[in-house]
Amino acid sequence: MGNEKTERKGVIEGGSRVTRELMRSPRFRQTLRILLRELDPENTPLLVRALTQEDPELFLSLLGSLPAMANIGIEGAHELLRQLHEVPHGTFIAFIPELIEGVEAEKLGELSGMLLALSLSVVMADNDELNRAHRQFKDDFTQGLSSALRKHQVDSSQVIDLALDRCSSIAARWGDQAAKKDSPAQKNIQKLARGLLDVAKENPEFIANVIQPIATAWREATGMQPAERSGDDEQ
Repeated sequence: MGNEKTERKGVIEGGSRVTRELMRSPRFRQTLRILLRELDPENTPLLVRALTQEDPELFLSLLGSLPAMANIGIEGAHELLRQLHEVPHGTFIAFIPELIEGVEAEKLGELSGMLLALSLSVVMADNDELNRAHRQFKDDFTQGLSSALRKHQVDSSQVIDLALDRCSSIAARWGDQAAKKDSPAQKNIQKLARGLLDVAKENPEFIANVIQPIATAWREATGMQPAERSGDDEQ
C-alpha cells in the first residue's frame, strides 16, 4: 500500500457526519454513555455466530470484507492513539491500570496463539503471489513503524533498554525449564540453536558484526570462556 490516500465518501464517512450531528445532543450523549456501560463483550461470539452460521453466502461476503474491517479497526486505533498522545502524561498514566485490569488478557493470549498458528500455516504455503504480498506487507509495516518511532522521538536505544529490562525474568524462567531433561523448553532451545547455526552459515556478516560483539560482551560479563568445539561439531 502506498502513502497516498484518496478521500472518498462511503458508509463510514456518512456515519461520521451523522454521529457528529447526534453528538451535539445532550440526550444522545447520555444515552450513549448508558449503552457503553452496558456493553457485554463476553457475548460477542454469539453475534459472530449469528452472522456467519445462518447464511453461507453472507459468511463468504464477510471473509471478503475482512481487509476493509481490519482497516477500519486500524484507522480507528491510529486516530485514538494519536489523540492519547495529546493527553497529559499524568492523566494517561493514571488511566492505564484500569485499562490493563479491564482487558481479558487470557483471551487476548489465546487470540494471539490462534493468529500465530494461522500465520504459520500460511507462511508454510509455497505460493508466489502470497510471498509477494507478504514482502509488500512487511516493507510497508516496517516503514510505518519507523516513521512513528521517529515522529514520537523514540530512539532505538530506548527499545533495547526496555527489552533488556524484560530479559532477566524471561531468562530465569527459560533457564529453569530448559534444565529439565527432555522438557519441551529444552527441545525448543535445541531446535533454536540448530536454526541459529543455519542462520550463521547463511549470514556471515550478521554474525561477525552483530552476534560476535554480543557474545564477547556476554563472556566478559560472566567470565565465561568460549566453549571448545567437539569433533562432532566440526564435522
